[in-house]
Amino acid sequence: MNVRHTPNTSIYLVLLFFTSTIFALASANAYQEQEQGVAVNYPAWFSNPNMNDNFGAVGIAGKHPDGYSRQKKTAVKIAQAELSKQIRLLLDSELSKEEHLRQSGKSEEYSSSMESFSKMSSSELLQSTIVKDEWINPENGDLYVWVVLVLPGDKETSSNKSFDVASGLNKGVEGEGSCAVINMSAEQSQLLALQRARSMAIEKAAGLQVKSSTLITNFELAVDMIRTYSSGYIVKEKVEWLPMGQFRGDNDAVPIPEYRVRIIADIYIPEKKIGPLGLIASLNRTVFRAGESASINIKAERDVQIAIFNFTADDKVFMLFPNPYDGKNRIEKGHSFSYPPGTSPVQLETQNLPGHKKDAEALFVVAMAGDYKREFALLFRPLEAMKFDEFFKKYAEISDYCEDLTLPYEIISNNP
Repeated sequence: MNVRHTPNTSIYLVLLFFTSTIFALASANAYQEQEQGVAVNYPAWFSNPNMNDNFGAVGIAGKHPDGYSRQKKTAVKIAQAELSKQIRLLLDSELSKEEHLRQSGKSEEYSSSMESFSKMSSSELLQSTIVKDEWINPENGDLYVWVVLVLPGDKETSSNKSFDVASGLNKGVEGEGSCAVINMSAEQSQLLALQRARSMAIEKAAGLQVKSSTLITNFELAVDMIRTYSSGYIVKEKVEWLPMGQFRGDNDAVPIPEYRVRIIADIYIPEKKIGPLGLIASLNRTVFRAGESASINIKAERDVQIAIFNFTADDKVFMLFPNPYDGKNRIEKGHSFSYPPGTSPVQLETQNLPGHKKDAEALFVVAMAGDYKREFALLFRPLEAMKFDEFFKKYAEISDYCEDLTLPYEIISNNP
């Protein structure tokens, strides 16, 4: 994370949310509000961590020199320590009640959940907590986290444990790809070969028409391959790099190095358990010059939760939204939503990977049925890198209740 001060004293936090694109977070508006004497709007759970029938605590941590992840870990530990104290006090109280009920012949009224907790160690108790929400104070950058206890038998947790992709899982699907190093770097050629292999495997698993050629010689085809990611989700992959080959455009041409790869993948094909959500999403453009800002317009025909992920040029996945700075991700039926909104401290600024003249990436927009009892922020860590198959393994847990769209785009360097 880099911190950059502008002449008007506004502070911009620049997060490398995907290696080639910069996530600029400006806190100028928050500082202006403080100067004008406007109170900071704290989240409701700050003063009432037990709201909505939760049993919770709040942890607060200042900025950490090692960045947001360490700051969050500190805040979570503080909240868990406070929660642990509260749990022990509550258990002592409940056990006293149990003794009173037993003496009166009404011990069956004692909470089975409390009985379970009374047999758990402190470490086991803390493993039964989740981060329900988080918020950054725009005045000083302090991170506030709301940690709640998940009771045994809680519906949300039970649904997580019972998830099984077996019914829609295609195991051991093979795909091959190759890419000649033409007008691109060696690492780009390797990634394109891998994307082609993934695309072929997904096409096979989803019953789509498989392209006959596995060879990529044109960078523009990367956009088409990325689009296949919405057809099936690679939840596990084994990558085998094959011996280098040689590509000749013409018989007399100088041979060009060719990267070749084979993958064996487990691919989940979602079985929708909801009616159509009517998701529509579009980028403000499909080709960006480095430094230009991106924005996404989203609409759905039903009440939904929205999340935006980024497939990066270095084969990582990040959840861009929701995040600690923009957390309101519910859209009402028929309403449009643009990200980042005008009131957001967030800017999406595109940049190429170092030394690259051109990069192909994508935004993966997901709409989840509004009445489905899961939260994106509890499944994915915002602004933290995930491996490709790691992301889709998590996404497969909720994909039957979601619609998604892949929005590929290119970034062209200003230094030809």
